Amino acid sequence: MIKKILILLKNYSFLEIIRFTFYPLILLFWGPYRFIVTIWNSRILANGKWSNYLSYGVRQSCNQLFYRTQIINIDRYGRNGISPYLSLGNYHLGYWWHLSLPASYIYFSMGAVLPIFSLFGWLFMHFFWLLDPTIDINFFLAVMLLAMFSSIFFANMFVVQNYNSLGWLFFPLGIWALHNEFIFLLPLIWLIISFGSITVVVMGFLISTIVAVIGHNFLIFLTFIPAAIKILIHFYWSISQESNSESALGLKKTLIRTIKAIGASSIGAKYKRTSSKSITKTFILFLFLYFQFGLMVFHLDESFFIIWVAGMFIFIINSLLIRFADTQSIYMLMFSIATYLAIIIASPLLFISYWLVISPPPYALTDRVTNAPIDLPSPLSPYNIKKITDKVESFLLTIKRNDRVLFAFDNPDGEYDNVFDGYRSLLEVPLYIATKKKFLLVPSWWAVFENNFEGANEFWGRSIKDVKQNVKKYNINYIIAYDQTDAEKESFKLQGYEIVNEMDWANLTEELLNEPVWLSKNPPKWTLYKILMN
Repeated sequence: MIKKILILLKNYSFLEIIRFTFYPLILLFWGPYRFIVTIWNSRILANGKWSNYLSYGVRQSCNQLFYRTQIINIDRYGRNGISPYLSLGNYHLGYWWHLSLPASYIYFSMGAVLPIFSLFGWLFMHFFWLLDPTIDINFFLAVMLLAMFSSIFFANMFVVQNYNSLGWLFFPLGIWALHNEFIFLLPLIWLIISFGSITVVVMGFLISTIVAVIGHNFLIFLTFIPAAIKILIHFYWSISQESNSESALGLKKTLIRTIKAIGASSIGAKYKRTSSKSITKTFILFLFLYFQFGLMVFHLDESFFIIWVAGMFIFIINSLLIRFADTQSIYMLMFSIATYLAIIIASPLLFISYWLVISPPPYALTDRVTNAPIDLPSPLSPYNIKKITDKVESFLLTIKRNDRVLFAFDNPDGEYDNVFDGYRSLLEVPLYIATKKKFLLVPSWWAVFENNFEGANEFWGRSIKDVKQNVKKYNINYIIAYDQTDAEKESFKLQGYEIVNEMDWANLTEELLNEPVWLSKNPPKWTLYKILMN
């Protein structure tokens, strides 16, 4: 405990730590300022070129290239096609049954503009409550104002959301219809949401299940039939035999891979989740915030308490057992339910508790720059991802179409969280470039998912011995290594590997806005080798 306190004092001044204890009050005034300035900084988006701006954070912008890579491949080969430039080559795109193409294509075109549009839409959807004459408009507007200036709203609008935001846009409308038992309207709402996000449909189903059981209104389950049919159609591309693959994909294989990816089962899995399913300080923080809000709801109106408990149960399951949704989706779920309860219960006593639950410390939402004070995070600006992609594309300039490139990483030893040595976000950039230029880069997340079983293909190792084995196994033309010593470089040269380019990320602090795009301590230095003889 003393050691942790000393680390905290070293990283932050005593005044900052004292201020942080009052962060809910400070955010009440700082939140509107930060939001308004960030909106003003967003005026650059009015010039167009939206595809250059995927997010407002540097690391998050790199992460979002993951979705852009997916859509490029689907656009080329179709949902049941095979991409020669993913995983280990000849990757079945039918594995991506969970993608909603309308939202994915829109996000591909709009980038950071889509979450902005969706979150404002999410806010607007609450105005349907004003059709109820019993709703106090002044109280309603006060709730909307708090929601708009909250740290959860800010993080989801500018940093952490992706194509799923289009599904969250309509979620408040689903809650409104569910509360009013508009049974004949709900099927249309859930169907519309399914074109934006399957995750949001699942969240809606879980909450609706609680409402159906409590109210003994099992017609609610029938409202999901159109959305369920639409989602089931996605599996057509998983079972389609139209591809010329040597091995059929199959529904069972697709589901097993999905189950292992979300951590629902580790039986036979090569890479297992550990730290991502543990009790962390962030988990405890959110559990406390959700718990205090639940107590206030129970005190004011017991009839709505079970809905909040259902949301907390989803949060706990997703955090500790089965990670079926990204954390930002859980935050949006709880944000939506809390806003619904604040509007319906309409008690001034709930205001403080509501503000606490929708405005956790921004650092817990990973939506602030590294060097900003923990209680006064800076306003943000849209980040132009081309600052990075152009640099990496130049680094990989000599690689031609259909070449095969090995990125040498340490063996994670079965630990899912150790994959890619803490450079996961950074790796998305060359993977995106590889897709654009039509060459294969190994490994990737798709290679990990496709080979997540005991005895599967190995593609790890940074030593010359491991690299040589992988070069031969996967018919590699180029190698990317990082942070090599002079002796290691010399050993690679002796094996017929010629250095053709180098890239030191320490020299890109200006392009990275002084933000680290890696979890390791230091920025890496990449070395690109061409294999002259094997």
